[in-house]
Amino acid sequence: SPPPVQIVAYERATDTQPKVLYESRTPFHSPQLIAAPDREDLYVMESGEGAQITRIDASGQIAWQKTTEWIEPSSFVATDDGVAFAQFGSLPKSLMVLRALDREGRQRWEAPLQARVGGQSIYSAAGFVAVPVYSNSDQERTRQHLMSFDVRTGQLTADAFVDRFIYSAGTQDGLLI
Repeated sequence: SPPPVQIVAYERATDTQPKVLYESRTPFHSPQLIAAPDREDLYVMESGEGAQITRIDASGQIAWQKTTEWIEPSSFVATDDGVAFAQFGSLPKSLMVLRALDREGRQRWEAPLQARVGGQSIYSAAGFVAVPVYSNSDQERTRQHLMSFDVRTGQLTADAFVDRFIYSAGTQDGLLI
């Protein structure tokens, strides 16, 4: 059994005792802590046989927890109004799906991915989530397949091959790679 996970906050650098925001005693492991772009929320994603997502609000309180099927850990990304992540598909002709939950934990949309996630998803304040995916194309040897989805609707906005990259960041205007 994995040891419990705690997320703590120090209000001041001189505090000797932190405030415990979250403590997990579930069968999940491999926790990820992701801050929302507006720095108002923290999201904890824990995986195991399934997954659990927890939203901690700006006051340090647990706003909600949601247990779901397994999540591809590298796909988990916070957006301006929630989170997005990839899971094995339930839609016809999709290997995986990209799902978005709003700040209240309700599913906003689901979009098909024709391939497995092949790297870290990227959120851009320009209004999209970019997901690197594996491809069987000859271009894959020298280029990276990148699918981008509108963060509000889940509509595919770009399906392109770009130069391979190691690091990336979402910006107000798009992506830096």
